[in-house]
Amino acid sequence: MTPHSVQLSIAGAGTMGSGIALTALRAGLSVTLFDPYLEALDRARTYLQDHLRRKSQLALLANLDLTQNHADLAGAGVIIEAIPEDLAQKLAIFARLDGICPPPAVLATNTRTLPVTAIAAAVSAPERVAGMHFFNPAPVLPLVEIVRGALTSPDVIEILVALAGQLGKTPVVVSDTPGFIVNRVARPYSGEALNLLGEGVASHQVIAHIARGGAGFRLGTFQLMDLIGIDVNFQPRNLCMSRLLANRATVPILSRRAWSCRKDWAAKPGKAFIIILPKISLQTPAPQHRPGIWVCLSLPRKLGSRTGGVAPAGWLHAFLAD
Repeated sequence: MTPHSVQLSIAGAGTMGSGIALTALRAGLSVTLFDPYLEALDRARTYLQDHLRRKSQLALLANLDLTQNHADLAGAGVIIEAIPEDLAQKLAIFARLDGICPPPAVLATNTRTLPVTAIAAAVSAPERVAGMHFFNPAPVLPLVEIVRGALTSPDVIEILVALAGQLGKTPVVVSDTPGFIVNRVARPYSGEALNLLGEGVASHQVIAHIARGGAGFRLGTFQLMDLIGIDVNFQPRNLCMSRLLANRATVPILSRRAWSCRKDWAAKPGKAFIIILPKISLQTPAPQHRPGIWVCLSLPRKLGSRTGGVAPAGWLHAFLAD
């Protein structure tokens, strides 16, 4: 199978699946994009139309098939799974793909932290399973991690490396280690920044300045977490750290677990990145030592609506305005 002959199917029409589909269409591939939810497919269609229109590439939509039917994934040379980062869900869809898309079809997972070898256990021929981890936004960022599971065939790695090249990406072949390369490096980057903040070593502005000016990062640590979304960033960090059996030095003092439970406060671009320690009242006087109680990158227009309608105390306004 040569990359030019690949018919590509993508399971999952969310942010990553849609971004991979756009990348593939622009590279001249035919794409089948599957999602069981019509709303997800509608959002994907709008996303693809908008981005292709900007480049006068709407004709490429002729190479796209949107479907809610698993069976339509059959016949593809490569199927990329891009569903939420949940092992049980991935095992279920790979078990289904195993029957719909028999060998020699290649089954790739876009997981960023889950073990590829475990996902491959759901199929009868695990040697045809590998990781193909794109980064968000997929049409923009050039790196793709090609992850070799314990039983992945060298031929499968070769096919995915060639496919990544055809998509205009830079493939890097990695072993099936926790977090692979990028997320393993990123965990200490965000985690230690939270540790420094929580220990009162420096303000979030100083930490961000050092990360950008001293280390050369384009985004400060907290800006990056805000861009990704605190709720989105928490899960891979937790998975990666638990797999590494990390000691306390690599676990942020300020837990982000609350964000995964508070959907109304889940940080997204343009909203506040705020961490609140338990039992802190917004009406209490300023504590003598309050490192890490609040971190705010971009203040919402109506902070009261984000805090149950309670107006923050004066010291908090001053802190947020810094």
